[in-house]
Amino acid sequence: MSAVEGDASLLDTWLLLMDQVRPRYLTPPVSAPGLTILRWLARRGAVTVSHVAKLAGVSPSAITQATRKLERAGYLARRRDEDDQRVVWIDLTQRGRQMVDEVRHLQRRRLREILSVLSGEERAELARLLERVADGLPAGGSGGGVAHVE
Repeated sequence: MSAVEGDASLLDTWLLLMDQVRPRYLTPPVSAPGLTILRWLARRGAVTVSHVAKLAGVSPSAITQATRKLERAGYLARRRDEDDQRVVWIDLTQRGRQMVDEVRHLQRRRLREILSVLSGEERAELARLLERVADGLPAGGSGGGVAHVE
């Protein structure tokens, strides 16, 4: 198998696995992009809307629309900066944190099911390799961040 064929096979396998752990039960306003925003906030804490937009590579208005849906549903809170009223900060509410925790729990359970075909040693090796790949990603990125926002 050539390197190109190997890369294509690896990508196909990766996408299949990701599809198997993707939450399928999300209902509006928690779309997949909305969940990505919530997860990002859970990892990093309060951030400005413009910062999220920059990391996502979309306009601040696109992030604003997405975050307003999440705010109306009670998953995040928005507040104006005390020193500059043009700046809007967003952060998770308790309900948003619970949503992220619930999805993580369900995805971890599904991942355990998927990886049950591997021995403990094989799972440890897979984890080590994935951590090595993750360590090679650019610092300051969105960490799987907000790639597509509705």
